[in-house]
Amino acid sequence: MSSISEGVPYALLEAMSSGLPSVCTAVGGIPEIISDGTGYVVPPNRPDMLAEKLDLLVNNKELRITMGRRATEVANSKYDIDEMAGKFRTLYKELMVAGVLPET
Repeated sequence: MSSISEGVPYALLEAMSSGLPSVCTAVGGIPEIISDGTGYVVPPNRPDMLAEKLDLLVNNKELRITMGRRATEVANSKYDIDEMAGKFRTLYKELMVAGVLPET
């Protein structure tokens, strides 16, 4: 993912869930997602670094498989739909208590 601007890309989470390691630029929420050996993060506008990390994964099957497995583990544990929904509920409740959102 060679974005120069990004939020939290669902395509990245889908790739991780499918067992794929990623090479992404350090924009938006990407650096918080790619961690713990799930892929590589490079500075934006650095195609040389992007190509270097892609080449590393393309030419190292064992690394690609290991990182892909780890990506799946992280995606399943940190981005599970039930857990994400629970985090949103907690956030909304905190915002209501703080008076930022109206209580329903």
